[in-house]
Amino acid sequence: MKIASPKIALPLSAALAAMLLAIPAGAQAPMVRVQPFQKPAVVLTPDEIAAFRTRIFNCWARPYAPTGEALSAVVLIRFKPDGGLDGAPKVTEVSAKDPTVAKMFADSAVRAVSRCAPFSQLPAEKYSAWREIEFRFVSDPPPR
Repeated sequence: MKIASPKIALPLSAALAAMLLAIPAGAQAPMVRVQPFQKPAVVLTPDEIAAFRTRIFNCWARPYAPTGEALSAVVLIRFKPDGGLDGAPKVTEVSAKDPTVAKMFADSAVRAVSRCAPFSQLPAEKYSAWREIEFRFVSDPPPR
């Protein structure tokens, strides 16, 4: 007998982590988290998080490292209440062996966020939950 699991609204970071369990083995999961300075009183639903993630990835021209290594970058995104960007996205972390590749990858992540803006699909009544988001971009090595 199959038992349906209840739908539970999780904090932004926990909900995203739960949604990203379908990442290929060995890949580093993309990450979204609300900054710790204020825990939001409201949370985004898993569907709202998935829509945000999908929108970002649809705007991203995913680069690959010439060395075949996995790359990642974390971008801090600050939003205005209308879903527009509140300043330029800021790269807070990047992992790549070659500094030139790291810059190329980080720039591609920032361009993706800028291309997608504004994020008007984010619910205005939940602004405190998405006012500031860190998003992890991950590019696995190209298939051989």
